[in-house]
Amino acid sequence: MKRTITIALAVALLGLVVAVVYDAAGTPLQQSEQDPRARAESTHAYEAAMWGAAGLAFVGAAVAGLGLSRGRSAGALPAARNAPPPPPASSPTP
Repeated sequence: MKRTITIALAVALLGLVVAVVYDAAGTPLQQSEQDPRARAESTHAYEAAMWGAAGLAFVGAAVAGLGLSRGRSAGALPAARNAPPPPPASSPTP
């Protein structure tokens, strides 16, 4: 669930970038655009969104690198320390 929310926020952020950068009339990123100004604005909005996506990827890589540099994953070790011991093995019953 947490990963889904993170992805949704990233997509919303990139959509906001496109909406802010696109300054022409009509719909941004429309494939059949005939107006040269709108086409240039659409291209510029797409490039801005791709730079934003690259920035998010680099930030994610940096966070993951810092989190994994300690030699463990973020949630695996504390859960293993606090877990109750496994139940004793029982002999099979006939």
